[in-house]
Amino acid sequence: MFAARLAPPKAAAALLVVVLAVAAWVYGSGLGEPVLLDDPNDAQYAEVAREMVESGEWLSPQLDGVLFLNKPPLAYWLIGVSYKIFGVSELAARLPGALSALVLAWLMWRLGCALWNEWVGLNAAAVWLGTAGVLIEARFVRPDLLLTAAVAGALLACTRLRQCPTDRWALISWQVALAAALLAKGIVGLLLPGGALVVAVLAAGRAELVRTLSHPRAWWLFALLVVPWHVVAGLRHAGFAWDYIVNQHLLFFLDRKIPRDSEGIALWHFWAAFAARLFPWTVFVPLAAVKLRPRGDFSRRWAGGLVLGWAAAVMALFSAAGSRLEHYAIPALPACALMVGALFHNGLGRALLIAHVLPLIGTGVGMVLVVPPLLASADFLEAATGLPELSRLAGYVFTAAAVAMLALAAVRPRLAAGPVLVAMCALVPIMRQGLTMMAPFNSSAPLAAVINNVAAAGDTLVYEAPIEYQSGAGLFFYTRRKWAVLRPAGFVPPPYLAPHQGELFIDRAELERRWHGAERIFLVSDPLARGRQSMVGIVPEPMWVVAHIGNRWIVSNQSP
Repeated sequence: MFAARLAPPKAAAALLVVVLAVAAWVYGSGLGEPVLLDDPNDAQYAEVAREMVESGEWLSPQLDGVLFLNKPPLAYWLIGVSYKIFGVSELAARLPGALSALVLAWLMWRLGCALWNEWVGLNAAAVWLGTAGVLIEARFVRPDLLLTAAVAGALLACTRLRQCPTDRWALISWQVALAAALLAKGIVGLLLPGGALVVAVLAAGRAELVRTLSHPRAWWLFALLVVPWHVVAGLRHAGFAWDYIVNQHLLFFLDRKIPRDSEGIALWHFWAAFAARLFPWTVFVPLAAVKLRPRGDFSRRWAGGLVLGWAAAVMALFSAAGSRLEHYAIPALPACALMVGALFHNGLGRALLIAHVLPLIGTGVGMVLVVPPLLASADFLEAATGLPELSRLAGYVFTAAAVAMLALAAVRPRLAAGPVLVAMCALVPIMRQGLTMMAPFNSSAPLAAVINNVAAAGDTLVYEAPIEYQSGAGLFFYTRRKWAVLRPAGFVPPPYLAPHQGELFIDRAELERRWHGAERIFLVSDPLARGRQSMVGIVPEPMWVVAHIGNRWIVSNQSP
């Protein structure tokens, strides 16, 4: 990609400015579109932060006006600050994630420099910039990129501490990054960097860093940053400590969380999604990992152990978790970017590079010939008629780039990855348009628009939650109204929520009683989630259909 023989290290720093400028455009352009999605939980994080700002309650997050302690608060706080500065909007909600992706590009540079040299750092930043999973994830509203940046920052600080154990700023950075990781995603924010460091120390065969991190000066600021919120939450809300430590972590890992509000995916699905997120660098990672195996002098063993241990810690932890979801592998992406960056710096050789480029050409051809018919045949995307053509256009662009990569592999192998990197950045507007086309099938915004048009201020709004009541967050965000949630069948509340159930839920008996009363009620439901094809039998008669969008219906007990 970028080669040390091209210019002195100062040129690498100059090229980094270009990479970061492109990254700022790639991650920041069009953040106001599309509307917030229900899956992933864009709307949940956006809505909790909105209620935090509007209520002024920053220590006890709320959803639908009721206590919501399922997640640590850092993502809510950052989105809330963004709302304070820019106003409540999709752009403001997405901004912290986009900035996290940009910071990670810079951290790839810094880690590459610390572990190898400026050119590896530049390559790693460029690989990160051109990774499909990052280009998409930067537009989602969830804390995974924030966690990933915190883990990368902690490992960078530890690399500096290995070289200079008394470095004051490295000690501070280590603790701030670790605190951010914990407040972003919970205890997993400690396990991931911890696992990487264990492998690195064992691979390097020297334990000076262990002694450095065992000293209280490596933990006092961390405690100062994370303890207060946890203590306040525990004192304010009975049951929080058990739910946070046992339910949200241990039982969730074992896929026994109460309530069981998500379904883990199969192991093969988890790894396949990880491979897709790594695109187009997926084919290079196995060889990069082999070439990075710890050997040689201490610095090389440390670098190989840290990067391989980083990826292994993420993938092993979540492979073992029955509750694994596809995006849990995101914190392993920077480790893979560093591997591939080092691989391109050291060179593959023409024959080996050509062998790795051929699958990329095949992928591009598949995007042109195979993916469009699959999209056209998907019933739930029937209304998104432009998606097949978008896929075909993306396939043409990527195939051309892969062919150019093949041509360069024969004459200038160190520059061969450039066309693919450019193509991935060029595909961003196409990707954004595709997300916009699919959003109506995965967002509550269209339903909320109907509600806002027909419901008066005094009308009652009811949401039938199929499994997790937080799936109604999109309706809450776009209507800015208080909703009554029809209690999911078999729902067992976490201990902290038990005293507040009356503020959130109504049961079916109460719904039926009020349905025949004088108040006008609008109910949103997905009958397919209950194994039915229509709303018949879900609510009492009489029933008027107000709207039917996707799988969800809006019905009322009175004629609109």
